[in-house]
Amino acid sequence: MDPSDRVGRIWGLAMSPRANSTHRNDIYLASPLTLAFGTFILWIIYKADTGQANVFIDLVRPIPFGDKVAHAALYGLLTLGVNASSRYRVFWIGRFACYRGSLAVAVFALMEELSQMYIPARAWDGSDLVADAVGIVLFSVLSARLDAKTYERNHSRK
Repeated sequence: MDPSDRVGRIWGLAMSPRANSTHRNDIYLASPLTLAFGTFILWIIYKADTGQANVFIDLVRPIPFGDKVAHAALYGLLTLGVNASSRYRVFWIGRFACYRGSLAVAVFALMEELSQMYIPARAWDGSDLVADAVGIVLFSVLSARLDAKTYERNHSRK
């Protein structure tokens, strides 16, 4: 059986059929938006690492669990963008398909969160890493749904 015909799985969650298919139309809009959003996240990280005031951090601070929701949303949206920009490409671990973009964002999130232990202006919080992971997983599932819909739309016209 061709791996592209199997139902992929990522972190134990059912994913779309043909999870390793590519969609040319997605890349044109997703790449610049993802680059801009990634730059925005890097700017937020820089401001936090240097102890500078940031309007976005100040906005979520008074909201209960606002920081955790922000972590999940930021890393989740980045995951969605990177997955679309990489044309939903996957790698296989046995029966499990993992989006390359999701893995890239997960590695970035892990490095960023662990680096906070060595930055005086930051305080490491393991629950931030959990929130990042929740966002990455949820938006990986959304990526799979978009991947399947895009695949069906692009291949039903022929």
